[in-house]
Amino acid sequence: MTSINQSIDQLSLLRLNGFIEALQNQAQDPAYNALPFNDRLAHLISAELLWAFLMTKMLEYLVSFCLFSFSYGQSINKGPTKEP
Repeated sequence: MTSINQSIDQLSLLRLNGFIEALQNQAQDPAYNALPFNDRLAHLISAELLWAFLMTKMLEYLVSFCLFSFSYGQSINKGPTKEP
């Protein structure tokens, strides 16, 4: 059986950061031991989905901010300027 540290290393390679954080919380909280496996797994999956959703929203915001910053004061459709 793998240790939690090995599992975290493997999950890190898969970039499942929300899953990792929830797994660490479950390992530290004895109340999770009373839950059935399916409930614990559902919590881990929900945590990963929430994390992925929040990261997607953050990336969408950053991209829109960059596009706005790039286009501010410039026309994106404007071709190269000709010098006389």
